[in-house]
Amino acid sequence: MIFTVTKVKQCNVCRIFNQTASVIFIRCFRCVLQVLPLNKYQEILAPYFRLGSHQGVVQLQEVIIGATCVYAFFARHHGDLHSHVRAARRLKDTDAAHLFEQIASVVAHCHESGIVLRDLKLRKFVFKDPEK
Repeated sequence: MIFTVTKVKQCNVCRIFNQTASVIFIRCFRCVLQVLPLNKYQEILAPYFRLGSHQGVVQLQEVIIGATCVYAFFARHHGDLHSHVRAARRLKDTDAAHLFEQIASVVAHCHESGIVLRDLKLRKFVFKDPEK
């Protein structure tokens, strides 16, 4: 996994103001930015450091440590499985089988790496490819 850690003096990345109370997600055209509290970022990001590379897992691209916040940058995604299923209303058996295969592969990879996924929901599975 390739990532860099950079320390900055001010928390003004992507025009985000100092927000330490909760975890915040911001999407832009290139990435997804997750703003984390400084005192909990290692616990929250630990599974990403533990996982090996897998085509179905969104990769952590960069971590910037600010004075009071930590900014974690992930590759941009193109919608989630829940929205896709609702928009399609019905999936062909072959499409559903292909999606289920990918989900099972990701879950198996996480389990092999010692990570147990809790609270699995369709919204937590996102598409890397804009064509889904």
